[in-house]
Amino acid sequence: MAGLGSKIRDFFTRSALSTDFYEDLEDKLIEADLGPKLASELTQLLRKAKAKDLQTFTKIVDERISPLITAEKLTLTPDGLNVLLFLGVNGVGKTTTIAKVAHYFQQSGVKHISAAAGDTFRAAASEQLGIHGERLGFRVVKSHSGADSASVVHDALTAALAHQDRLLLVDTAGRMHNKSELLHELRKMDKIIRQRVPEENYRRILVIDVNTGQNCLRQAEVFHEAVGLSGVIASKYDGTAKGGVLVAMARDLQLPIYFLGTGERPDDLSVFDAKAFMRDVIAMDT
Repeated sequence: MAGLGSKIRDFFTRSALSTDFYEDLEDKLIEADLGPKLASELTQLLRKAKAKDLQTFTKIVDERISPLITAEKLTLTPDGLNVLLFLGVNGVGKTTTIAKVAHYFQQSGVKHISAAAGDTFRAAASEQLGIHGERLGFRVVKSHSGADSASVVHDALTAALAHQDRLLLVDTAGRMHNKSELLHELRKMDKIIRQRVPEENYRRILVIDVNTGQNCLRQAEVFHEAVGLSGVIASKYDGTAKGGVLVAMARDLQLPIYFLGTGERPDDLSVFDAKAFMRDVIAMDT
């Protein structure tokens, strides 16, 4: 299956003579999940230039969209315990992403990594994180299903500080059907971490499934409101997904993107490359 970049290039090749060219292009950009507002803006700029060629479109994208995308390398501060709090709705691949990030830092030479199974709402989440910990060699602090997630985080922090860990990865619940309860829970966890870890050692990371399109934006707004997001990891990306939502998210929330997750294996995590992403999603050639 061709990626959206290939589809857009093909569109310019086949549709230049169409009387509905600009309307069809706008539909194609909305299909890429740029959102109606940005899709309309790009189309109107092309219409104003009276252009129907890929070269002009690429120039407009490079000028208007590329500056919106911020790629940032996720690094640890050299002193003390670093904490990464992972947020996201159920089903986005949050627990698997935690394992990938643990593996990434292990490959970078970081030792003494632990994790907190803070999603106590789903028993399977704690079990899954425990399995990842056994396979990759990091300690997992967990409790029984239905336990207070904030107490799990407290215990994990105490253990991580006692063991002089460099990194603690914290899983969280994502049951959006009960938003008020979820946000209260997340704020409690966030408060506990902030009381014991300096701000420069602490990041709140949203994991999104790019295939869910514009729903990601609303999710980001909810979690940003709760704890103040530091950045984003996009999961389940394969070049054919509707990754344009990352552009809209960067525009609306000014959040950097750390990684793209591309599979289930521990090493299926790529440092985000903005130029490569733009080539995949919106047909840029450079």
